[in-house]
Amino acid sequence: MTRRPEGTRPESTLAVTEAGDDLPSLPGAPQDPPPECRQDPPAESLPDAQSELPTGERYAVLGPLGRGGMGDVFRVQDRDLGRTLAMKIIAHRLGDRPDMIARFIAEAQATAQLQHPGIIPVHELGRLPDGRLYFTMQEIRGRRLTELIIDAHQLYSRPFDSHQRGAHLGEGEWTLRRLVDAFHAVCEAVAYAHSRGVLHRDLK
Repeated sequence: MTRRPEGTRPESTLAVTEAGDDLPSLPGAPQDPPPECRQDPPAESLPDAQSELPTGERYAVLGPLGRGGMGDVFRVQDRDLGRTLAMKIIAHRLGDRPDMIARFIAEAQATAQLQHPGIIPVHELGRLPDGRLYFTMQEIRGRRLTELIIDAHQLYSRPFDSHQRGAHLGEGEWTLRRLVDAFHAVCEAVAYAHSRGVLHRDLK
């Protein structure tokens, strides 16, 4: 939900639901998924997207991005609008569970209603031809904050005078101040979500 470091910030949040999807209504905010739904297998264990993912005529699958407790995330090409997006699809094993369907819809709706430059915009909520729910969102590319922190520690452990460190910074290297600014931006996005009554409960 929160923003990546500078250079990869999403714009405003937008929610668009296709007419005729006949999506179930949201009965309220479901509780956390059971332990068996919290597994996070590596992306390479995802199915062959090109052969096994029925996305219909609008979207072309470009490859897997990852897998979470609720479902799989793929990079897709929106043929209608000519743009690349991320598509999250509810897992097969959860597709017939009303509580998990409601939770999946709640995630999409809550994110879509948070209009903030540090929160990923959701574009569409719908169903695949096989009946599974999905939602599309902006794909955010960048590096993990953990990686940047490690790089910064390596930078500040270099054997030269700290007063001369600024002159030795390479392009794209992250200073402590830059890391603090990025973390502050994340906190602003989370604070905005809290002000709207939304708790993330899965910050990484």
